Amino acid sequence: MWIALDSLPFDPITLQTMVRDLAGALDERQIEIDRLRQIIRESQRARFGRRAETLEPDQLLLTLEATLTTRPP
Repeated sequence: MWIALDSLPFDPITLQTMVRDLAGALDERQIEIDRLRQIIRESQRARFGRRAETLEPDQLLLTLEATLTTRPP
């Protein structure tokens, strides 16, 4: 939000309302920034994490095959 400083109102009530609105907008943006940072951390962990924490495609196939063979017809 862009505010021209030379056109600010002189009324204290109006100024307080503007400050509250700006503070609320900042809070919302900080929440979004924190959410995006968490997504980045999770993506980096998934991509660059320890090899032992990753699941090999062959292991996934074995799990799926075991699930399919143990289901009753």
